Amino acid sequence: MKTTSIIAIALAALATTAVAQEPVTTPTPAPVAPEVGPAAPAAATTPVAALPGTTARDVIAAWHSGAVTLGGQATDVTGDSSKFNEYRSVPEGLLAPAFHLGGQTSEVRYDFRGYTMQSDDQRYTLKADFKSARLDADFLRLPHYFGNEGHSLLSDTSAGFFTAGTGLQQRYQTAITSVPKSAVTFNFLNALVTPDFATAGSTDLKLVRSRGHVDLDLTRGKPVDVRLSYLHEDRSGDRAAAGASFGFGDVVEIPEPVDYVTQDVAAVASMDRSWGSVRGTVRYNWFTNNVPVLNFANPFRYTDSTDASAYQAPSTASVAGASLGRLALPPDNAAWTGSAGATFKLPGKTRVIADLSYGRWTQNSTPFIAYTTNSAITTPIAAANINTLPTQRLDGKADVINQSYTVSSRPVKHLTLTGRVRSYDFKNDTTRVTFPGYVRFDGVWEDIGRVSVPNAYRNDKAEVTASYDFGAVTLEAGYKYTGFHREFRETEKTTENGLIFAANLRPHDGITLRGSYEHAKRDFNQYIAEESEDASFTNPGPPTNFLSLDEALGGPVPGRYDQARKDVDRFSGLLLIAPVDKVSVSVSYLYARDNYNDFNPDSFTADTGLYGLNRASYDSFSTDFDFTPVERVNLYAFYGLEHNKNWQRGRQSAATISLNPIDDWFSTVADKVDTWGGGASFVLIPQKLNLGATARYQKADGNNDISAPVGGAVELAKRAQGGPLGFTAYDDTKLYTITSELTYTLPRSWAVTVGGWYEDYRIDDANAAPLNYLPGGMFLNASDGNYHGTVGYLRLSYRW
Repeated sequence: MKTTSIIAIALAALATTAVAQEPVTTPTPAPVAPEVGPAAPAAATTPVAALPGTTARDVIAAWHSGAVTLGGQATDVTGDSSKFNEYRSVPEGLLAPAFHLGGQTSEVRYDFRGYTMQSDDQRYTLKADFKSARLDADFLRLPHYFGNEGHSLLSDTSAGFFTAGTGLQQRYQTAITSVPKSAVTFNFLNALVTPDFATAGSTDLKLVRSRGHVDLDLTRGKPVDVRLSYLHEDRSGDRAAAGASFGFGDVVEIPEPVDYVTQDVAAVASMDRSWGSVRGTVRYNWFTNNVPVLNFANPFRYTDSTDASAYQAPSTASVAGASLGRLALPPDNAAWTGSAGATFKLPGKTRVIADLSYGRWTQNSTPFIAYTTNSAITTPIAAANINTLPTQRLDGKADVINQSYTVSSRPVKHLTLTGRVRSYDFKNDTTRVTFPGYVRFDGVWEDIGRVSVPNAYRNDKAEVTASYDFGAVTLEAGYKYTGFHREFRETEKTTENGLIFAANLRPHDGITLRGSYEHAKRDFNQYIAEESEDASFTNPGPPTNFLSLDEALGGPVPGRYDQARKDVDRFSGLLLIAPVDKVSVSVSYLYARDNYNDFNPDSFTADTGLYGLNRASYDSFSTDFDFTPVERVNLYAFYGLEHNKNWQRGRQSAATISLNPIDDWFSTVADKVDTWGGGASFVLIPQKLNLGATARYQKADGNNDISAPVGGAVELAKRAQGGPLGFTAYDDTKLYTITSELTYTLPRSWAVTVGGWYEDYRIDDANAAPLNYLPGGMFLNASDGNYHGTVGYLRLSYRW
């Protein structure tokens, strides 16, 4: 612990009295500037307008106010886990200042704030009201740490290029080609790479998002509202990890470089009249990827080579392959969207709302990459030559038409009728591109013709509801319909019909009970697995997916979870109790279940259930308590319980599909999450000394129960380990958090705040293996595991 350094931090700074004059709220892990409004101006001899532009300029009193906060912070963290600062910056030493400036002149009223303001964690907001315009702007910079101290034999030498150390590829290639292929086993390869991993460089996987947005209202206070907006978002760094693979025996995990820029400009106009309103928008959005291609060295090959089994190298089957791999990353694209809408006020308290939008999406500026980088593949085509591709670009284009219509009416007192219709149509007009074959893992040419698949769909929704207010009770009932039309999927159309029931009870002042229930059923007319599986082949062969054989074998129709038949049940309830002003209690419950093919979890055997997802359920309970016994004390507590469960069935097959049910396997995944917490705030000395504290504990307990028939492929493969026992340590986590903050107000608008927080995070997961090399692949093994950290801070501030 760095207790002495935490206490020793003392800084002279400017500050805000509002921090001490109001009860302390729950402090956030990273101290920020207090979100207080500008100080009220001194009494003026002339009236002050509530909003600029509503009173003549010469009668508005000018005023200015501000606040600035500086401080210092000390941290003590054990464990190099990225979880500690996953979405935040926790600096040590001097803290960047936070500020708040506000004021008003005869021309403008403004409010400018800066929060946190660390290098990777910043936020600024600006609001300005002019005579006939309004400006809203904000800037956010937010980090996301995926893992620390990852190790790799490859180095990021330039944008999109990962190269191996000097001489490493030559040395490894010599080693695997100087012995018989039968000797290239895991033990041989492990002994080869282990010394280099011991001295390999490390990398932190981190992505930073910078987002700026400006909205300008040009006609404030006018009958016609015209606004312009611009958004710019930049994402840079490394995404968690890319699966750069040269085959089944040579997976090379590397960071995926990210350098995205997304921009959006829009013009919006609207007009209100006594009969209703009209509105329209024109928007242009474009995405640019400054690293469109990822290149990565093959540690085991210095020169290109190929043979029929190169996709398994390096192994006893082959030691061939490419010296360099290449992947295409998300391409540049753009979209134009125009929309128009209107709201009509009709007699009988009736409203009609209509909105229509049309968008054009395009993707054609980023060129294709070649079939492969492997120059040894020369027949039937020179696969590394980009000129052998059937086309150089996608010429992708899609039309998006979105329509929505709503009618609401109160034809008689207490009765409300509502109807809604919505249609979202994604029409993919991209021309299909046919390829004579492809290169498997940059190692082998596969003479299997493929064709691109321009997936398209239309989603139609309709809903009608009626509610009646009886006074203490309001009842509601309705009907919902969803139709999904798909192209190049197993089902051309699925339909879902559902009923909705809801009630709102107010039996007594301070007591409200709300409940709702929904039941729906989804179905389809025809399910043809080959419609999806064969769509990308020019000459489809025998089925390679077990699901495509299921119906022919006489079993239940298989279920892609987004298309299969299912029953849906949803229930929610909320109880609010506020018997007196000082006490409030809320209790809520939610239950949701998706059940496929009338599945019964109590008879989950080889003779029942679909292949794939059979059932998924989720339920949660939460309660909150708030108590203010006296004006200077506030206490609160909360508890939440969540259960998440799903049942799945599959079959283990090799290159040839198994037709024997004994090769089935069954998985039941169950997650339970408990969350406890509470807090208190005390005004120890009115307008001088405030104290606040919070505590929170969360425990997640996961379990994956896996079983399989005795004698089947799954059971035989795991018999030596006792069979397929599943995982009791399945992403189990615990998180403790305690915070406390004390603020003392000094004379002349000064304030001093001292505080701190403690966190302890633990994770237990059977899949976590602290190794960089395992059979078949090299892994970064970046740390995102256990940690505990203590943070203390001191802030001095001033407000004028």
